[in-house]
Amino acid sequence: MSESKKQNLNALLIIGDDSVANYSDYVSRLIKGLSSCSSVLRVVSTGDSTASFVSRMNIESTKYPLIKTVVFEKYSYTKLVEFVAKSKPNIIHALSNRDLRVTKKLATEFDIPYVVNYFEKPTILSRFEAFGNNCQCIFAGNSRIKQKLESMFRDVSGKVRRFEYGTFVDDKIACFDSESRLASIAVVYPMENVKEFQAFFGALRHLGIDGYEFMVAMIGQGNQDTACRKLVQDMGLSHLVNIVGNVKPLRKFIAGADIFLQPWPSKEFDTSVFEAIAAGLAIAVPECECDVLNEGDCLCFDHKDELSLYGVLKELLDNRDKARAMAKRAQEHFREQNSDSNMLESLCKVYFDAVDSYNK
Repeated sequence: MSESKKQNLNALLIIGDDSVANYSDYVSRLIKGLSSCSSVLRVVSTGDSTASFVSRMNIESTKYPLIKTVVFEKYSYTKLVEFVAKSKPNIIHALSNRDLRVTKKLATEFDIPYVVNYFEKPTILSRFEAFGNNCQCIFAGNSRIKQKLESMFRDVSGKVRRFEYGTFVDDKIACFDSESRLASIAVVYPMENVKEFQAFFGALRHLGIDGYEFMVAMIGQGNQDTACRKLVQDMGLSHLVNIVGNVKPLRKFIAGADIFLQPWPSKEFDTSVFEAIAAGLAIAVPECECDVLNEGDCLCFDHKDELSLYGVLKELLDNRDKARAMAKRAQEHFREQNSDSNMLESLCKVYFDAVDSYNK
């Protein structure tokens, strides 16, 4: 980025607890990256966890609301306006649509543009959201979220674009890097609907019957934890499947696996597949999730078809050289397209385009 552009970028990030809970690595890298490529960067934390998270970073920030009561609402907003006025931002970025209300209010107050992330599929209640003229870009976490946003908000459909996620790529390929190690499969998915695991568990059972030796680590939590554990036990998979709950940092954990599998299309933007690609795992995903990768960089399956899942896992376990080659291609593609520097360069371009478009 040229020095003249850097001097003109005064960014304000609005970050809520949901962003930190689900995407803490992304938030951390974003703050560090923008700190180095903008003249002024400030952060507004809209939750206690975020405030604690941001306080450990070398960045000027404030919490809003200061006190969560109606009595202090006006006071909290006045203090927020004073904080924002110090930096005179020319762009606001809300990392979650849950912070859309305060984002729009500040954008109107200071007459500046804003951009917003949608990492969750919009709901029926989302129809009541209005973006206003200040909104210059809506980042959609994946293609399904993008399509939903475009159909639901036709007046701003031209401002919706895919979110570009960046991360660091490991030097080594994790997939089958040791002949002596038992093959392992990492599954990252919230346990909120036990039916979404039935086809996958059925495929695992048939692989076990056929004599394949492997282990599965299921990473995630949800209100169906107990039901999932019971299903594992009832299907006789306790010796193959370990449910480990949420783990952080995710990269360090899944880097010990060979295969990454997403059993069902993600309902929201999911960084786990990106981290698995960067770690060098062979990737197996539902067909509709294939927009993350180039054709040939992963294997796709019908998530409702047990035989389809079985066939994909069997192919990866039978052809380890093919699995490693596929993991290497995906990793190389990711290194070229989805580095932190590429993400920041793309994001800053969106910022400048938003400012230019709004000022016109």
